[in-house]
Amino acid sequence: MLEERLEERLEERLEERLDKRLEEKLEERLKERLEERLEERLEERLEERSEERSEERLEERLEERLEERLEERLEERLELTTTS
Repeated sequence: MLEERLEERLEERLEERLDKRLEEKLEERLKERLEERLEERLEERLEERSEERSEERLEERLEERLEERLEERLEERLELTTTS
């Protein structure tokens, strides 16, 4: 009888330890996955931002070029009207 009780207690303790270890491992894996996902998202956002910035720069350059061309045309027209 005593042996059985002892054996049961031992089994219970073992199960508890195992459960705890399993839980810890699961938590670790979850944390790792979460970290990975977060890193991926951060990388994606960074890429998006850099793309947006490069697009903005392109737009700015285009605008500048357009403005320059417009100014040149205006100057040409002015010259034409003043010389005629």
